[in-house]
Amino acid sequence: MNLVARQAWRLLRGPSQSGSIDLVMKVRDSNLEQALTWMQRKMQSSKIEWLIRKEQRHHIKNSEKRILACKNLERKIRS
Repeated sequence: MNLVARQAWRLLRGPSQSGSIDLVMKVRDSNLEQALTWMQRKMQSSKIEWLIRKEQRHHIKNSEKRILACKNLERKIRS
């Protein structure tokens, strides 16, 4: 991961080490829809949404990692 992605991930992860994401939003005039659209726009523009989706949800065995690395290398060579 590059520096910006690491900093964004640390920002989202916050002080807790559990890996949970804590976001705090201010809702003005009881307008929840506007706050949600604002948050969605901010997450998309800062690529936080992409980082969350990219984060692995399960363990990959070493043999699977080697196979994936070979496939990625072949894909790079072909292109």
